Order: sequence, then C-alpha cells, then structure tokens
Amino acid sequence: MSSTSTARPGEGEEDTGSSPDLFFFGIALLFTGVVFVGFWPTYFGPLLLGHEPADTGVLDGLSWQIHLHAAVFVGWTVLLLIQSGLIDRGKVQTHMKIGPYVAIYGAFVLVVGLFIDEYHNGESASEQA
Repeated sequence: MSSTSTARPGEGEEDTGSSPDLFFFGIALLFTGVVFVGFWPTYFGPLLLGHEPADTGVLDGLSWQIHLHAAVFVGWTVLLLIQSGLIDRGKVQTHMKIGPYVAIYGAFVLVVGLFIDEYHNGESASEQA
C-alpha cells in the first residue's frame, strides 16, 4: 500500500546545504552589484568620502529623505540576497519562515518609494512656481 504526502512545499524537507543551481543567487548578486555601481557616483561614493549625496547637485534638498530611501532599498536588496542564498543552500524552511516578514517589508518599500516620489515631485513643483 502506497502513501501520498500532503505536505506543503518546504515542510518536512531537510536543510541539505547543497544546491544544484546557483542561478537565482547569482542573479541576486549581479543585481546588488549593479545597484552599488550605479548609485556610486551620486550616493554611495560621496557618502563614503564624507560628503552629503545632495552635494552632487543631483539630489538637492532631499538629504534625510534620500537616506531613508537608500536604507530601506538597500535593506530590500540585502533581503533578496538572503532569501536567494537560503534557497541556494537548501534551507527552504528558513526561507519560508521569514518570507511573510519579507513581504511586509516589501509593502514598506513601496510606501517609502511612493513617499519619496511624492516629496520629490512636490519639491520640484514648488521650485517651478
């Protein structure tokens, strides 16, 4: 007599520590590198050299808002690396356990992005008037 499993994906799986495919973690790593290289001239570089990123002329008048945006979105990028790394290492249960918290953080990312967009567009409109 055979039995069928009704377990959800990730339940009952052991963390094997091995993965047959590095694709998703590699893409997450590539994405993180592109983000840091892309924002180096206007944000990360000036910040690490002791200058306000707003001093570059690109982000005039948005100091604390840009830092909030950067912190939240870098956090999102770190979570992408963590989640894809967990899957890469076969730690599906841990990945699924923190998944709901990552989804809540994703909603926070959206709210912060909309806030920054609204604030920046409001600043631009008042400067043009």
